[in-house]
Amino acid sequence: MTGYPVMLNLTGKSVVVVGGGKIAARKIARLIEADAVVTVISPKVTLSIKHYVQDNQVRWLKQPYSLNTLSRCYPVLVFAATESEQINRQIAADSRRTDPDYTRLADPRRVFSRRWGIGAL
Repeated sequence: MTGYPVMLNLTGKSVVVVGGGKIAARKIARLIEADAVVTVISPKVTLSIKHYVQDNQVRWLKQPYSLNTLSRCYPVLVFAATESEQINRQIAADSRRTDPDYTRLADPRRVFSRRWGIGAL
């Protein structure tokens, strides 16, 4: 498979990670490095994510995923990183419904929506 690498300037931008497991923890670590404003939506999270929360690097919404919760975060990027393919698909569907510029990658665990023109990315 060939790809097209993309670099995003996420400094100060709201990014949501839905899920609190190992995949979510890896995504969160990279998002922190990118200076994103990270919100995690998950009833439970790994110890490493709890450390990010305690260090005020991440905001944790300790609840199951819902469209209402996602919408209140106003994210520019959403990662579906739950263990449930059904929930991941719901996150993708909700992102399409709330953002007309939504783009979905092949892996449902990597879902993002774009809200600005190319120049702002």
